[in-house]
Amino acid sequence: MLINEYSHTGDFKNPTIHLKTNGVFELSGRSLPENSKNIYEPVIEWLNTYKENPCSETILHFKLEYFNTSSSKLLYEIFKILNEIRTKDFKTTINWYHEKEDEDFMDEAKFLISNLDLDLTFIEIEEFN
Repeated sequence: MLINEYSHTGDFKNPTIHLKTNGVFELSGRSLPENSKNIYEPVIEWLNTYKENPCSETILHFKLEYFNTSSSKLLYEIFKILNEIRTKDFKTTINWYHEKEDEDFMDEAKFLISNLDLDLTFIEIEEFN
């Protein structure tokens, strides 16, 4: 099935999301929505279609500076789909951006994927814009 690219423009409480058909995805900003399902269900639906015929390499640039508990549950669903793609022998990379010396956020990342067979690459930045 042919899919189009997906974009969601964020604001102070909602993330900016870009899902490209070339396998490069980006989540950025903050994720504090009133209803996380409204933000992430279209993303999960898109990824479920994408996983049927993924690119040879899928890259997620995870640039969220903060996310709440309800977002983390749906982010886990996204990581599960990426894990499914990886288990089909497709390369899957997660680049997790974090501010310098933010150990708590790195621990959160490790916890989120602890039950999955995914590799994280931590990329340190001075600060989020």
